[in-house]
Amino acid sequence: MEEHIIDGPDQSKSNGLTEALAWWEKKRLLYNVIVGISGLFTLFSLSGDFGVSELLIGALFFGIGANAFYSLGFLLESWNHHYLKNSIKFESVRLPLFLLGLIFSVGLTLLLAFAGFSVAGM
Repeated sequence: MEEHIIDGPDQSKSNGLTEALAWWEKKRLLYNVIVGISGLFTLFSLSGDFGVSELLIGALFFGIGANAFYSLGFLLESWNHHYLKNSIKFESVRLPLFLLGLIFSVGLTLLLAFAGFSVAGM
């Protein structure tokens, strides 16, 4: 009885969020590697048009922004857990959401390279 009062219903709530956070964090390295590889392509393609310091500063801010947006996956899941009382079953939505975010991030990264090609060609 005392354990139920101390650990009560909130423990199952936090276990769900802990499991969700663990899932997203396990995928973060894969996300960063894939987006980073496309970022290297973009850096090399723009290296003739910009200085090293501009490229590195841009890459740093882009990486921070990409990871901030990556965190939205867990934030959406937390919002669903707290406010919607798990009305959306995120276990079945996580992977498609991850893949859509990954495709968007890689696409945006490569778009910067193609934009650089078109500016350099002018």
